[in-house]
Amino acid sequence: MTIKFGTDGWRAIIGEDFTPENVGQVAQAFADLYPTLKEHGKPVIVGYDRRNKSQESAELITQVLTANGITVWLSNDYCPTPCVSWMTVHKEAACGIMVTASHNPPQWNGIKFKESYGGAASGDYVRPIEEKIEANQKEGKKPRLHESKDNKKIHYFDPHQEFVTHLKSMVDLETIRKSKIKVLLLENIHENAVSSFLQEGYEIETEKKAMACLKAIIKAGGFK
Repeated sequence: MTIKFGTDGWRAIIGEDFTPENVGQVAQAFADLYPTLKEHGKPVIVGYDRRNKSQESAELITQVLTANGITVWLSNDYCPTPCVSWMTVHKEAACGIMVTASHNPPQWNGIKFKESYGGAASGDYVRPIEEKIEANQKEGKKPRLHESKDNKKIHYFDPHQEFVTHLKSMVDLETIRKSKIKVLLLENIHENAVSSFLQEGYEIETEKKAMACLKAIIKAGGFK
């Protein structure tokens, strides 16, 4: 199968093209090219979202990278893509790898590379990975996997602490808290996570509650 990266990563349907075999090939191709990077010797940040097979894929990528002698900082929980970008810069890493398909439908998943400055990998960055995948496939080269349970090349980071602490430092939460504004919570966002970030003093409204109020206002006003 041909693996090609689009404007921001490789995306495929889970169980069809997004498989452990193909995920492993992407990781191995990058590992083969890692010694040629100017950031060679630095760690790689690996994160994942809540999609099906995201965590398993992130762990597989980690196993392949560490088997090739690369130190990895792996998220110990799901996280947003900007967290991986920030961690890449914060840890002065060689790059970041995020398992996600962004806005694609739920049956999709994918892999994004973030360059050392935290931004999306350019075409010049991912093109050699594509070429290496193809070359490895022709040679019948299989991904290396770390077999030892005691993997000293893996370190873990908590995305709900370091990254959130950083976000809090960027805004004046006290001023926002005193404003007594209402926070609209979308259905796919966890209320506990938002409450943890905002702490006390905010009135949180769920999307369903807000929509119910809007419908009631429309109905009362005779609007359609």
